[in-house]
Amino acid sequence: MSLNPANLQLLSAYVDGELPAAERESVERALAADPRLRQIEQSMRGLGSAVRALSEAEVKDLEHFHKNYLGYKDEYFQTDGRWAR
Repeated sequence: MSLNPANLQLLSAYVDGELPAAERESVERALAADPRLRQIEQSMRGLGSAVRALSEAEVKDLEHFHKNYLGYKDEYFQTDGRWAR
């Protein structure tokens, strides 16, 4: 698998679990054959984890700010941190 934008997008979709079985198997074969591609895959997974952790921290900070400084109550937030109203 060459490292062009289309294949990197395909790898990203693989990492996110968005590929149908046939494409997923194709990417898995490419990963098995190419250590450089596996390294990129691991980097993508690490980046995704870091972004999710940062997003969760920001949501908690936003909830804290709204509840403590702006007087909003818990019912304004859903359990996943999104606005309920």
